[in-house]
Amino acid sequence: MKALVIYASIIGLLAAAANAADITWQAPVAISGTADVNTQGTLYGSWAPGDDYQGDFNSAPQNYTVNGVPFNTYGTPGVDFGISGSGINLDRYNGFASPNTGDSIYNNLLQVAIFNWNSGSSDMIVSWDNLIVGHTYLVQAWVNDGRGGQSGTSTFIGGVSNSAPVAIGNGVPGQYIIGTFVADGGSQSFTMTPGIMLNLLQVRDISPTPNVTWGTPTAISGPDDVKINGNYFGSWAPYNQDAFNNGSSGLVVNGTKFVASSDLPNLFTVGFNNGYGGYNNPNTSDANYNDLLQTATYEGFGDGRPVSLSWTGMKPGHTYQIQIWANDGRGNGRTEKFTGGANTSATVDFGDAPGQYIVGTFVADSGGRQVISLSGAGSPNGPYPQVNLVQVRDLTTTPDITWQAPAPISGPSDVATNGAYFASWAPYNQDSANNGSSGLVVNGTKFLAFNDFPNFNTIGFNNGYNGYNNPGTADANYNDLLQTATYEGFGDGRPVSLSWGGMTPGHAYLVQIWANDGRGNGRTESFTGGGNTSDTVYFGNAPGEYVIGTFVANSSGLQTIDLSGLGSPNGDYPQLNLIQVRDLNPQPRLTAISVNGTTLNLSAVHGSNSGQYVLLGTTNLTKPLSQWTPILTNYLDGGGNLNLSTNILNPAVGQQFFMLKQ
Repeated sequence: MKALVIYASIIGLLAAAANAADITWQAPVAISGTADVNTQGTLYGSWAPGDDYQGDFNSAPQNYTVNGVPFNTYGTPGVDFGISGSGINLDRYNGFASPNTGDSIYNNLLQVAIFNWNSGSSDMIVSWDNLIVGHTYLVQAWVNDGRGGQSGTSTFIGGVSNSAPVAIGNGVPGQYIIGTFVADGGSQSFTMTPGIMLNLLQVRDISPTPNVTWGTPTAISGPDDVKINGNYFGSWAPYNQDAFNNGSSGLVVNGTKFVASSDLPNLFTVGFNNGYGGYNNPNTSDANYNDLLQTATYEGFGDGRPVSLSWTGMKPGHTYQIQIWANDGRGNGRTEKFTGGANTSATVDFGDAPGQYIVGTFVADSGGRQVISLSGAGSPNGPYPQVNLVQVRDLTTTPDITWQAPAPISGPSDVATNGAYFASWAPYNQDSANNGSSGLVVNGTKFLAFNDFPNFNTIGFNNGYNGYNNPGTADANYNDLLQTATYEGFGDGRPVSLSWGGMTPGHAYLVQIWANDGRGNGRTESFTGGGNTSDTVYFGNAPGEYVIGTFVANSSGLQTIDLSGLGSPNGDYPQLNLIQVRDLNPQPRLTAISVNGTTLNLSAVHGSNSGQYVLLGTTNLTKPLSQWTPILTNYLDGGGNLNLSTNILNPAVGQQFFMLKQ
């Protein structure tokens, strides 16, 4: 197989980055003031060209905030903003005309731009990546020259959609334009024709976030305030020096740690611009609790600008609990409200002693992201929303997986066939994708590139590759499948997981996962399901390994498997080549029943492969199952199917009932 790195997203599988989603463009708008800067949803990434000419910006990336949105000189890390195009000749300049808005930072940003010396003949392609497939994004771009004699315009093209011409400004401020799109792959781009210049860019995730059901605000009283139901997910104790000094251990209250350097995945805030450590001591019985509640982050301008916090990494379908504390307690009567999704909390009174906390719950959606907005509108002594503490807990219990010892890849008989096929995934495998719903078959089991797991979601996988070592088994399909995988490419220990639903509560399931790199880098990983973690799976050296686990589905029908490469040689890059899940307690489903004289004909599917079945009969339907008569015992075929013809009918009996039991 030819080695090829693929930078598409997991669900967008195999889609090339150039196949950008269509962008719906709004009409261009003249630059006028800070309200130009859109604040819908949450900021995904921003870009400003910086200034290499010792102007108002340093060559090192910095954030300059306008309307609560920080613009990162040279682009938000991890978003991979890029400008390309045939024949372009890019440079930076810091002497474009000021648009003379009321904000000096906004003016300074718009006096700097990337420009193209060959703008008369060249287009510029602006791209970024690591998007969440299916999410709706907003992109906003600014062009401002503003000097006299500059009549140029650029048309923005996103997919098949063209904007109206966007003016760079002839003796007047230039314009900005906004577009929206639904990500159909991990990457997105637009083309500027001609490619004259670009001053600023931001991308925002405007997908709806889950609605939070808020409880009633409660006065701070003691360490029992801290909820401990479910499992700890993450916390934040902003500006608390003692928690900071303790690093990842933070300060512990009621068995729960609160960390200053938050461990909420990808925590991002908008509008918080101050911190303070002198709030009123609530004088509870717990010194750590008192300490934590005397520090907070807040919005210090009091002008009603957007204030929010957001994070990612939650498991779709899981129920989460968020608990937020606000405590000032110095007698200023201040209040605020919190909004999650479409729901806003009751008023939280935090200006008088003691402050309050509030608890909310929500179900994570497919993006695994949540946004909480704060508003101090109507607060006595001004809207200065603040947060002292946050904790998030996962209330969903997924089944514990009992893991077997990992085994080296050896041949097609590795593929388990007990029970009945439930679902599979062969990420990034082109040959499987070409076969659609048939996939590639190994040991009678199909593996699908476009997986058939119900409610399937992944977190953290951001790359695919098809040049892993051929394990050299006797089966060409097996070798093919094991040379492709999805993996986490940053190697920074971020959450990596896959989850699915649709399982029958009470049924036992088998999950089998393969990891194969085989190029001699020694990499390892482990898998966690419920409270159990597998032994180390060695996949960096040839051959890779597979691991099998079993579990009993609970009432939610959900399962989640977390991957960790912690301690792996050459970096923490967990990967997955193949996965299958099998139902070990399938119930055969009858597909055909017919009678021919005294012969009963039955057909059934979806039973346990080669599993035993019993045909039971009775003439009295009210009898308990234990009193039905066994008529014959046999076995389903290797695919869990049945075709039965048996001479058991008695014409002298008025009614007869039969049941197939496995």
